[in-house]
Amino acid sequence: MPVSRVAREWIHLKMLKRAGRANTNTGAEGTKEGELALMCSACPQPKWNLPDRWKTDKEKGLLKDGGLGAGWAYMVEPLQYQIKVCTCHALKVVLLQEGHEASGQNTSGVGGCICARHGLFRPNSVGDLQLGEKYKNMDYILFSCLKDEEYQKVDISYDVSCIWHKRLNERMELLPENLRTAAKHGSIRVLIPKFHLAAHMIECQKTDGEEIERVWSVHNDIGKCTKEMGPGNRWDTLDAFFGDWNWRKYVKLGLYLHNLLREAIDEAPLHQDTFDNLTATLMKDEVVA
Repeated sequence: MPVSRVAREWIHLKMLKRAGRANTNTGAEGTKEGELALMCSACPQPKWNLPDRWKTDKEKGLLKDGGLGAGWAYMVEPLQYQIKVCTCHALKVVLLQEGHEASGQNTSGVGGCICARHGLFRPNSVGDLQLGEKYKNMDYILFSCLKDEEYQKVDISYDVSCIWHKRLNERMELLPENLRTAAKHGSIRVLIPKFHLAAHMIECQKTDGEEIERVWSVHNDIGKCTKEMGPGNRWDTLDAFFGDWNWRKYVKLGLYLHNLLREAIDEAPLHQDTFDNLTATLMKDEVVA
């Protein structure tokens, strides 16, 4: 028998084997049109990898993937967040209200709060954004990460903080009770991070405050692997990335602070000399001790 004929038969038998035709009562002779074609196992296929009630359950499907530990780490607790921030009980309705149905996107990104000094994510400090960076999202995220803190004063560095805080007291009343308590626990001072100063008035209080931008620059690429995930899978994945970031910061923090201290000691005389020279150019009534 020619080798080409053997090869053809071998290929044909492999196709029958892959399609499982040997495991059917009718065998190879009972093969129907298209049955030797392998289906994509990742795509939803009725009567194959979808539940029997998929038609009635499909609108609840996004909410069913609730994550393995949603709200246990860095992401906000999702159910209350969806209800309070998205003002509805079904994610399907949220998509329609926010105009994302056509694009197929549940979220447009995340907002978060970090330690401004050392760049660690705080507990329950990251939440999904539905359509841009709305105040209601950022209010919830901020006070979610402060809800277990007994603070007296908090400095908030935010690029639009000078307008964000203007009606903050009114918006606090829309927060869940546990977050309203956190919001009223102490005083809040708002500051503008230095990179955004050019767009603000001189009256706006300033600070460095750009640590969050450095953190996002490292994590922005995560969106490439999470954008097609279900919500629970996505929350778990983000928690894992943020947890890894915090852990690596945590184990190196002692050495990091030690190096900063040595650098500060070495540079202190130079900074003192610069400060003294600047002070010498000022009038006495312009200098405040």
